Amino acid sequence: MIVTHLQSSTQIVEMGEIRVLTDPWLTEGEYYGSWYHYPPFAESELSLLQYDYIYVSHIHPDHLSEATLNKLPYKKPILIHKYSSPFLKRKLELLGFEVIELNNTTPYKFKNGSQLTIYAADNCNPELCSKFLGCGHIETKFGSTQIDSLALFSHGGKHLLNLNDCPYELASHTILKNGLDQLDIDLLMVGYAGAGPYPQCFQFD
Repeated sequence: MIVTHLQSSTQIVEMGEIRVLTDPWLTEGEYYGSWYHYPPFAESELSLLQYDYIYVSHIHPDHLSEATLNKLPYKKPILIHKYSSPFLKRKLELLGFEVIELNNTTPYKFKNGSQLTIYAADNCNPELCSKFLGCGHIETKFGSTQIDSLALFSHGGKHLLNLNDCPYELASHTILKNGLDQLDIDLLMVGYAGAGPYPQCFQFD
């Protein structure tokens, strides 16, 4: 497994001959012209990107940049979590992409045996989502209320866990509930960029 960091939360994860582009944001001026990279990503490099799939964790523009998606050289299939509301799916389809929704915790198996598994950030835990009166029909049916997701990339016995913007309390709950703490994680991706939510941080011994 090879990981190439491009900008912020945007990487290319190579699992053998399969390449997955994550959370594309490589252009400047997201959030109404207020968010920029330093140094900027060269537009000439953007047109040279090679990938087979795209993974989008959630709808925020530093993870789903319309400007970046419109400038990508290929409209490859986009893998997303199957949210209870199709807001993310519809947005990507309006941009002209094929969208593949993955059920919570169900691996997507690539042709070479590699896998991408997307996990809900909260798993509909009332103590985490603050719905102390309990979950409604939608949450009960679909199992989550979250806007974010985390992803496990697996290839050849190696594992990469991408936590995106999941706060510690949500991510740790999901990790423990799904036994991800029992895996030998080779690379943990935790938070991105100077806009990170300090002091909402992960602690390590």
